[in-house]
Amino acid sequence: MSDETAEQLKAEQDTRDAEAATERARVERETAAKKTEPQPEPERADAATRLRAFEDEHLGKDAVRLHGRVERGSGSRFQNPQVMTLELRRQHAALEKLIESEQHLADAHAKLLQAEASHEALLAEAEPRPDVDESGNPREPIKAQADGGK
Repeated sequence: MSDETAEQLKAEQDTRDAEAATERARVERETAAKKTEPQPEPERADAATRLRAFEDEHLGKDAVRLHGRVERGSGSRFQNPQVMTLELRRQHAALEKLIESEQHLADAHAKLLQAEASHEALLAEAEPRPDVDESGNPREPIKAQADGGK
């Protein structure tokens, strides 16, 4: 084998080694990036769903409901201290307050969206319009003069 062929083979091997090192570095960077990316939190069920699951678990799926709410009258499972301990009642009350809080948030969000839309409309209305003059009359479109702009 000649010196030129040996040098050429060595150069090709060096090129392959450099390409492999570059690929390994790229894979390591991608792997490190995936590890450091914040993982999205799993979505929590809304309060009404959580309350229903809580009631199904502690009072049974066949608990009597009036208008979607567990019956709480005398003799109901809700009034039975062996079924609903003080701690379970506290949790149940907290879930009901959470439902109210979520409703207040939804109402406030709807009002915010309505206010933003109103604000945008008023901003657009306050801007001068190029198609009307100061008195509100429509402007005549500018026509090119037929005599070459004289």
